[in-house]
Amino acid sequence: MIYLVGVGPGDPELITDKGKRLIESADIVVGWGSVVERFSNIIKGDIVKLEYKSEREQLDNVIDKGRTQKVVILDHGDPSVSDWQFIEKIKERCRIRDLPLEITPGVSSLNYALSREGIDMATIIFFTLHVRGDVNKYLEQAVEISRIGRTIALIPEPYADGPSRVAKYFLSKGIKFRAVVYQRLSYPDEKREEFLDEDLANTLEKFSDLTFMFIYPLQRH
Repeated sequence: MIYLVGVGPGDPELITDKGKRLIESADIVVGWGSVVERFSNIIKGDIVKLEYKSEREQLDNVIDKGRTQKVVILDHGDPSVSDWQFIEKIKERCRIRDLPLEITPGVSSLNYALSREGIDMATIIFFTLHVRGDVNKYLEQAVEISRIGRTIALIPEPYADGPSRVAKYFLSKGIKFRAVVYQRLSYPDEKREEFLDEDLANTLEKFSDLTFMFIYPLQRH
């Protein structure tokens, strides 16, 4: 059987008890290296570290093994938040093979960031740019939402200038805003910074690939 487990945003203590038990009892544990390594002290089965260049073949192989072995695939954060492209690859492979898939949720970076900001999910609109392909359609939707004054919670592209790219796009559409940028949420070196729009657009700071941001519009357009 195949299990997909959300393991939280970084701090290994944020995993659920059920998620931890699944990892401990797995025949095979699968995931990106930085995710799997968080739980190396409790993994008893074989480990498969995914690599972008061979991801397709690796997923085919481990899901085939799910016919006779307990395969646990680890997902950063929560499988239902911001990772649909990866999750759909797993779902499709399970459907083709008629294999059951059980999903165990986890603490997402969205949940964690909201707790840090002290705001409710019902007061924001969430977008992610941590996807493969063109992100402009998501940015345009975020801009349109911000025009009515709603706060935008957003995961930028995982580049050193990811938050700056977002700021430049919003400014190009005439949106003035204040931003809060979090880096490496729940890790010991977690960082929070506040920026005005032009300061974020022009900063030379190199951001982590684990970055989350809030955009607070300063006026309606």
